[in-house]
Amino acid sequence: MPRPMASSLVRKLLFLAAVVYTLGIAVGSLIPPVGLLNQPFRFMDKLLHLGAYFGLTLLWIACWVYWQWRFFDATVKKRLKRIMLITAILASCYGIIIEVLQGTMTSYRTLDHWDVLANTTGVTLAILLCSLFINKLERLKLDY
Repeated sequence: MPRPMASSLVRKLLFLAAVVYTLGIAVGSLIPPVGLLNQPFRFMDKLLHLGAYFGLTLLWIACWVYWQWRFFDATVKKRLKRIMLITAILASCYGIIIEVLQGTMTSYRTLDHWDVLANTTGVTLAILLCSLFINKLERLKLDY
């Protein structure tokens, strides 16, 4: 059964949002710092990294799930797990690449292993949230 036109538009907008968000992280990470933060506490930048990669991971998972979604059955759950794993790997690698670029291509930023850890923590938390959501959907399906 073909999807309605609105569904196609939503898929395209979701994909565009994921691409723009991804590019926004790259630009924000590679331009000179602009004193954006008067850090209210010591590790504020690490929380920003965590939040940025949490959002990145959720957005890409939502994008791929929306492109793949059919009915919630065993094959969908298996596909969702694969999508989450691939997204987690790609988002983590993206964070590492951005950090390496900061250390090699700029004179005003440095490679920081704590930023990599914060990025990866954001990715991991997004995967955990998605896993909990999938399990909840599965339980709701069984209840009704």
